[in-house]
Amino acid sequence: MNIEMIQKRTGFDLDSAAIKRIEDSVSASSQAARGGSFVQNSCPESRFLDLIQPILVPETWFFRYPESFNFLAGEARRMIADLRRPIRILSVPCSSGEEPYSIAMTLLSEGFSAEDFHIDAVDISRIVLEKARRGTYGKNSFRSPLSDFSKLFFTKNQDLWELSESVKKLVKFHNQSIFDGTFPPGEDGYDIVFCRNMLIYFTVESRNEAISKLARAMKRDAMLFLGHVEPAMLPRNEFESVSFPHSFAFRKKDAKKNIPLPTALKSEAGAKLSKKIPSPSAKPEIRKNISEAPPNPLKKQTNIGRNFIDSILERASSAADRGELEEAEALCSECLQADKMNSRAYFILGLLRLSKGLDKEAEAEFKKAAYIEPDFGEALFHLSLIEERKGRKDDAALLRRRALNCLNKQSP
Repeated sequence: MNIEMIQKRTGFDLDSAAIKRIEDSVSASSQAARGGSFVQNSCPESRFLDLIQPILVPETWFFRYPESFNFLAGEARRMIADLRRPIRILSVPCSSGEEPYSIAMTLLSEGFSAEDFHIDAVDISRIVLEKARRGTYGKNSFRSPLSDFSKLFFTKNQDLWELSESVKKLVKFHNQSIFDGTFPPGEDGYDIVFCRNMLIYFTVESRNEAISKLARAMKRDAMLFLGHVEPAMLPRNEFESVSFPHSFAFRKKDAKKNIPLPTALKSEAGAKLSKKIPSPSAKPEIRKNISEAPPNPLKKQTNIGRNFIDSILERASSAADRGELEEAEALCSECLQADKMNSRAYFILGLLRLSKGLDKEAEAEFKKAAYIEPDFGEALFHLSLIEERKGRKDDAALLRRRALNCLNKQSP
């Protein structure tokens, strides 16, 4: 099995380091111990999934992005009431099970019964699926706080926590790649799909194919949850964001409905913000004279200055959430008056420029953010997407790999 075959099955954008890790894995196996390059030798299908383990990124924990689960609870209740049937949910990639089990616990905590929903969980790695089925976890899986209700489903055994059978039986695991012909496992389509932090690792072609397969697997008006830097990858003619900050949730458009474009999206999500035109009675209170901003407190007290700047950025982010893009831009400018080297302010400005279709201006803002903060993964990732749109695939790939390295380091 050659490198092209691996890329086709996994979708991964493989650099030389990743290829080397795969070759080392093959060399260590008894079936490939006779030497030679992995690129030149074939690999039995039965060994394929084990040999690619070194390039997989099983980074996950319970209730990652908590707002996604807050939104899920209300959306599931609406769906069940409207559809009058159990809802079907897909988690891909599910890794070691924290995500699909978090979905199950969220629904149970809202009073749903096991008959109200069905959860399929898919991953390409047999190793992580074995861990998922065991349902035993260490402290690294608990980086987000658990509700008192969710804690009831765990039993502590020395340094590990064991998940109850009542939750484990609600999730059906499948050993598949999204690019397999057998995907998706369900034939009836899904109402809710969690596909978080997978697309960022794919080549452009694989990403487009994956999005297309997800869209076909989703029922009309279904919900899609993404990772925080992935929304900009979605085709806007097929998906629209929901107005629930930090959820990174999108609704599949129903061609039979006249659904308006989303008015806002959390700036951290890295998506293009759609411009909201306020009515005359609801104009944002934009500060007309930026020079009227309070004196720069950085000159006196660093801690007070930092709090002042953080509060401005939070207000800018909230304004962007509401679709008040002019207000958000004014607040970013105010922040930069107090701190000209604030990378987050430049990043938000870049997103605002993207919302207007101004790629060149957005690129300039993202470059400023990355210059000030070289490990600013979100800014680097958006720069890679802009390079893709220019047709500069090699430059885009380099930026994407650099961005992924930074984002993986930032994980708590």
